[in-house]
Amino acid sequence: MAESTFQQPTDQQLEDFVKGDPVIIDQVVHILLPQLYRWAVQKYPTLARDEVQSVVNQVLAEACRNHVRYDPRKAHITTYLIGLITLRLKTLYRAAQKAKFEESTPEQQENPLPPVYHLPSITKTEDQFERRRFFERVGERLDEVEREILSLMLKGEKSQDEFLAILGRYQCITDPESDVKNLKERLKRKVKAIAEEMGYSKDDLLEE
Repeated sequence: MAESTFQQPTDQQLEDFVKGDPVIIDQVVHILLPQLYRWAVQKYPTLARDEVQSVVNQVLAEACRNHVRYDPRKAHITTYLIGLITLRLKTLYRAAQKAKFEESTPEQQENPLPPVYHLPSITKTEDQFERRRFFERVGERLDEVEREILSLMLKGEKSQDEFLAILGRYQCITDPESDVKNLKERLKRKVKAIAEEMGYSKDDLLEE
């Protein structure tokens, strides 16, 4: 195989990936996700970034679920995944062109302007497999109180008392409403920073 410009997992990681080792699969995702997202954005700059992110996440999640299909002897894993990603991005690209053409007037169709594509949200990245792995990685970088607060937020908990019960075990509460609000806002910023570092572009990882 030709040398790749992408950072690759080790041979041992790839061997364990194919075997379905969940710890190694997580490590491989952590290595590949940011690189694949950056590549896709550069390759298809006219497509909406959230759509590109969705495609990359879905392909990677499906590859992890179907880990036995990948053969490390035949191609780099990035080559394998980019082939799958490209097929889907080309489909989105053609759909964007078709939609733009159909929306234009006959005069515009005869004298088309350079296209600008703003795809509607065809599909949201709600893949539970990928989301679970993301928050597992986040949890490794949070302290104990942050992990418990994040767990409540992910469950959609609205009761202030539930948050206060956790916060009260770790610190002295002086202003219940303000203390909980400030902690949640700091936590959101931290999660967002981690998401960006990992190559995510979505701002709605936490929904309230």
